[in-house]
Parts: sequence; C-alpha cells; structure tokens
Amino acid sequence: LAARVGDLPSPPPADADAERHRLHTAVTDLLVGVSSERPLLVVLEDVHWADASTLGLMRHLVRSGAAARMLIVATFRDDEADVPAELASALVDVYRTEGVVRLRLAGLSEADVAEFVRLTAGAEPSPDLAAAILGLTGGNAFLVTELWRELLDANDVDIGPGGARLNRPAAELGTPTTVREVVNQRLTRLSAEANEVLALAAVAGADFELETVQRTEVVPGEVLLDAVDEAV
Repeated sequence: LAARVGDLPSPPPADADAERHRLHTAVTDLLVGVSSERPLLVVLEDVHWADASTLGLMRHLVRSGAAARMLIVATFRDDEADVPAELASALVDVYRTEGVVRLRLAGLSEADVAEFVRLTAGAEPSPDLAAAILGLTGGNAFLVTELWRELLDANDVDIGPGGARLNRPAAELGTPTTVREVVNQRLTRLSAEANEVLALAAVAGADFELETVQRTEVVPGEVLLDAVDEAV
C-alpha cells in the first residue's frame, strides 16, 4: 500500500481481537470494493488444512461480504478424520448464513471419464479404454488426469480417426509416476511400523481383514493397532 499511496501512519495500538477484526474488515472491504467494478470468484482450497485465523477470515467474509458481487468456493475433505474441530465449528457457523450451499463431489463415472478422454484426445474413446481408466482410478479426478498423461507419454493409447483405444492389456498398466511420488511423500510422514502395515495390506488388496496382516507377525501385535490408526 505504501508503494501506491505513499507513507501511511501506523495504526493505533489494539489488542489481538481488535487487530484480527481490523484485518478481516480490511480484507472484506477490499473485496467488496473490487467487486463493484467486476464480479469476483474467491477460491479457498483444502480448508481442512487451514489454521484458525484463516477460518476466522472465511467466516467474516461469508457473514459480512453479502454486499459484494462475490462467489466464495471453499473445498475440503469431509471424511471425519480430515475435519478438525476448528473447521467443524466454522462450518456450523457458515451454514447458518443465507445463500450458503454445500455440494458433495463424488468420483467421476464411466461416462464422465469417457467425456474427459473425448475432450482431451479429440477422439471417441473405446469402451475398454474408459472402463480401464475408471477401474484403475476409482473415478478420482487427480488420478484420472495423471493416468491419462502417463498413457500418452508411454504411447499406450492409439488416437486416430477410429477413436482412442489402448494398445496393450489394461492389466499391464502401472501406477503413474506422479501418483507414486505423491503417495511416497505422504508415506514418509508415517512411522516404519505404519509403512510396514500398509505394504502388507497392499499385497492383500484394496479391502483386507486386520487378521490377515496380523497373521504375518511382521508387525508386533502390541503396535499393530497403533500403526493402523496412524495410517488411517
């Protein structure tokens, strides 16, 4: 601001709550002012990771920004384990405000995956291509995108006047490198015992009984449940 309007006087001292309210009001007034010239879209992504001050600002924007031509989109994971107490409290507060709508996003369907390939490749996908992508990704949009890039980079898809089709069996397709990197990054945050449990479970399949892992006796019984809880 000083670079645009010159030297500014220091604001009068205030306690922490007053400073926080002053900041929230300043941000809201700025966005309301900008929206008077053109509509705004404000995206707050992954607010399940947001700190308390960010959630407080979100609350203030929703409650006090009604005069703005502004759409606020906040995305978060709604699994119980991913919703901390601060976010749960903020959501209860936000939902009381008129005009707030909650949309739950599911995975992409096979028709959605086919449409994705159609738009990306400019060709009609074969049924087995769309089914293979859906089967390998569960419709997760990130995984669909990364798998498609990997298929193109590895020349595993033929795209021509006849459409887009796999040129080798779906069973031979691997996990995209970028997805492996993301998973590996998350695994480094876990203990050695949790990583061992996940490695055993991966062999067992997407769904497995705890007893199956327990019978291997690779992870001692007294730490097995703690390792599973950590992984979850």
